[in-house]
Amino acid sequence: MIKKMNFKHKQILDLYCGWILTIIFTPLVIILDKIFNQNRFLNNPKNIVFIKMVGGGTLIILYPSLYALRKKLADTKFIIITTPSLKPFAETLKIFDQIITIDDKDINSLLFSAIRALFHSFRVDTIIDLEVHSQLSCIFTGLTISKNRIGFYIRNFFLKKKLYTHLIYFSPFSGSFNFYDLLPSLYSAPLTDINELRKYFLEKNQIKIHKKTNSEVGHRKIGIGHACSNFMPERMLSSKQWELYIASRLTQDNNMKLHFFGGKISYSSTEKLIEDLRQKFPDLNIENLCDNSLTDTLIKMAEMDEFWTIDSALNHYARLMGLKIVSFWGPTSPKILLRKIPELSENIYYKNVPCSPCVHINLSSPCKGDNICIKNIFKFEGSESLNELSIIIHSTENKL
Repeated sequence: MIKKMNFKHKQILDLYCGWILTIIFTPLVIILDKIFNQNRFLNNPKNIVFIKMVGGGTLIILYPSLYALRKKLADTKFIIITTPSLKPFAETLKIFDQIITIDDKDINSLLFSAIRALFHSFRVDTIIDLEVHSQLSCIFTGLTISKNRIGFYIRNFFLKKKLYTHLIYFSPFSGSFNFYDLLPSLYSAPLTDINELRKYFLEKNQIKIHKKTNSEVGHRKIGIGHACSNFMPERMLSSKQWELYIASRLTQDNNMKLHFFGGKISYSSTEKLIEDLRQKFPDLNIENLCDNSLTDTLIKMAEMDEFWTIDSALNHYARLMGLKIVSFWGPTSPKILLRKIPELSENIYYKNVPCSPCVHINLSSPCKGDNICIKNIFKFEGSESLNELSIIIHSTENKL
């Protein structure tokens, strides 16, 4: 038995065990549903349980919908079932009254904590499964025997329709936010303007955006969100690619300080990246801030004059806070994950190669980790001609 599971183990477990458990438990769900749930209603639920197990960034994409529901259903208790790694992200939203964690570090912990979570969510008024691609979350939702079980489907509608009471179609090739935004419509809750949502987020987390005045002098503060979770690390840039971009910016502005942000798990790898960069740029001021909590990270990010990032949760936080952003994309598509935000200063670098996006489409990337989608942004990777970067890098320039 696997003592500790990595993300690949969890994907395989979800795929195979999820389908087996669906076949076994669907008849039981149908029978219990007929016994317990004679009347269904969506209006004025006493409690709503949300399920989100993977993707801190997705929680931020969902934020407008969650906030709209929170405003509309002010007296409803909001509960989220999530993992320990996603708990800090859920806490920053200031939406949920209770957070229940399922420990997914190994199979035993996963099993016992899932049973405990099922006990706490059994027969709640409404459960909303936010995991579009998970089969285990699907069967968990069905086994709660809640009056209203809401979820998303891509192609497996026949198997899901007995486990959910309300299903929303989800296309992996269109903007994900378009489908998440349908959730509030089930409760006739209008989406909120981004400025109101931003104000709510900043005030609740006691974050103050620093706007440098003309009289202020000193280094320009550049934040870099270079790391991501172990789900599709192909999203990350190599040290050489960061060298190329930094060098192109130094020709325009040599008065800047780089601040690297990320989770504590990425601190050591960030030190190695910084060591490589210091060899190339010995006079550049660089700081590793990957040892901070998520809340402290967001507070520090708000002080940045500009934020450079890959597709990660910090990218979505930076957009929410209205920072000036430069982002790099490859295995994921900005057209699928980024909604238009008025007046946002943002440069998006993305080369739409035929195999992109591959995330959520395959269990593993077709390039086996050789992220050619990122390399196609830097077409001349390995070349010493750094001054060509501004010409051959491909940018959507905020045209999503």
